[in-house]
Amino acid sequence: MKKILTFLSILILAVFAWAQSTDIETVMEIQAERELANWIESMLYPIVGDNVAIVDMTLRYPSEQLKVFGSTLDKERSLPGLPVAKSSGVMPSQIAGEETYPTIVVKKVVTIYLSKNTTAEMEDFIRQNVISWVNISDAKGDKLEVKSVLDLKAEEVVDENGTPIIQTQDYRNYILLIGAILLLIIIIFVIVFSSRMGRLAKSMKEITIPGLDNLLRPPATREAARKKESTSKEPVSVRILPQDETRKEAVSFKFVEELSPAGCGALLAKEKPEDAAYVLSQLSPEYVSSFFARFEGNIDIILKAVIKGKQLTRSEISMLYDRLRKLQSQISETESLTFDNHQFITSLVNHLPAESSEKFFNKVNNLDAGFASLLRKDVFFLEDLARLDTSQIELIIRQIDRDILINYISFSPPLIKEKFFNSMTTRNRDIFADELENLVPLKEEEKSNIQNLILAEIRQILALV
Repeated sequence: MKKILTFLSILILAVFAWAQSTDIETVMEIQAERELANWIESMLYPIVGDNVAIVDMTLRYPSEQLKVFGSTLDKERSLPGLPVAKSSGVMPSQIAGEETYPTIVVKKVVTIYLSKNTTAEMEDFIRQNVISWVNISDAKGDKLEVKSVLDLKAEEVVDENGTPIIQTQDYRNYILLIGAILLLIIIIFVIVFSSRMGRLAKSMKEITIPGLDNLLRPPATREAARKKESTSKEPVSVRILPQDETRKEAVSFKFVEELSPAGCGALLAKEKPEDAAYVLSQLSPEYVSSFFARFEGNIDIILKAVIKGKQLTRSEISMLYDRLRKLQSQISETESLTFDNHQFITSLVNHLPAESSEKFFNKVNNLDAGFASLLRKDVFFLEDLARLDTSQIELIIRQIDRDILINYISFSPPLIKEKFFNSMTTRNRDIFADELENLVPLKEEEKSNIQNLILAEIRQILALV
């Protein structure tokens, strides 16, 4: 049995050694030969034209340098008929993705086939260059052969001496042709684009949208056009349309609202009715309402001019603006030195408490009875509750605080108490009567506070403050 094992071990070792010594061509070797051959052909093509390169390479792989371990014969320790084995392993060919030993090119044999018409000088030139390109070394056993055996079908150009000239394809004409085509396409595009833009500009000119012409103009051109329009005699409507923002900003009569309604009346006193109507149409409704409420002139004439809506030219509007602007400055200087004494004293009286307002009014009456009589219709005291109508009393009952009203009625004069009860429903009157019976009598200080509170609320309700 031992003899059989020894024989099998020797046989395996012999087969392994023979397999390593046998030259087997691998896929890596074929691929390396093909890549090198293609590279040589591409390098020679611009020089000699069509050519064929054949490469035969002998490679030494990393496995040839690996130390094989396992079950192997130890010749030093073995005896005849008694073999001794030793253990071993295999060193990996890659560590961390990198080869432990590189693949080495042992030998290269390169054969290059050229056209039959290639000269000897050209062959020597190619041989010298290929030797330097692929590092042909005689010491390693490398070989390089250049043979002129190819029978090319392409017509060869010869010089004056009959020597063939190898020509390569000239692509410059194709580049010029492509550039000419692209230039032609760009020119056609520019022509078509210019034509379309011309049509668009023509169609835009035919569209009459208010304000669009001014919007498309440059700022300098727009200002010149505005000045030109201001000197034209084209009639315009008294009312400025909302979209005419340019002319509205240029000629605005809002400065009139800086004056009091009386000052506005003095400003428009000497103007034509249609001019006054135009100016009032440019002001806010609140200011115009206040103006008509205090205007002492003939309102019917101005209203008639507003109804007719006579048109003014731009030059007339411009002249009216300049004239009123100067007059407004003069009136403003005068108004700044005066004040409305009637409104001032009226507001002062209506903001004072019940007892203080009556005392202050009595002082004004002692100083100027005529002025006080004019002032009396615009001030309100608690005694004025007796002359209010039923609708006003009902409004006070609905809006005033219920506790304040009950406390005031408890000590108010009989005439005012009767005024409130007559303006109530039967059910509400009975409820008030029951609450008055159960009400605790008030002190004088509390009565004074109740009078001030109810007077302030009634003045606010009746909008006298």
